[in-house]
Amino acid sequence: MTTSEPSTATIRPRPALQSMIKQATTNDGEAPSLRLTLEEISFPANPALGVRVFLNLPNATSGTSIKDPHYVGSISPGERGENEKPMTAFLDLSPTLRKLGKVDPNVLKFTLVAVPSDPDDGTKQACIPVQKVILSGRGK
Repeated sequence: MTTSEPSTATIRPRPALQSMIKQATTNDGEAPSLRLTLEEISFPANPALGVRVFLNLPNATSGTSIKDPHYVGSISPGERGENEKPMTAFLDLSPTLRKLGKVDPNVLKFTLVAVPSDPDDGTKQACIPVQKVILSGRGK
């Protein structure tokens, strides 16, 4: 995500992860845990901005509800100074996979949307660079 427009990252999981994705779409408590890692997120000094992440919803916008079943989670900078180093964030993908049910385990598309935490603060667009999007899993 290097522009103020939503950005979609495509991940083609290796076979072992594909199997975990299939298992995670069930409501079985024995399903594996899948985690999305976003590395080197460079939030601007304005702490009123965040990133929402959606799975397989390439047309997501800042107006897309967090109640949408494709919603994975949100990332915010918290209290950060102007010269803070880029941060890493982790999101649990398993609940979204269970909500969506069947997904193509061969290709997952993650849409990252920059959003103001307060829509009335006048911030309409922001560029929040994210350098890497990584999918990992751990069986139970």
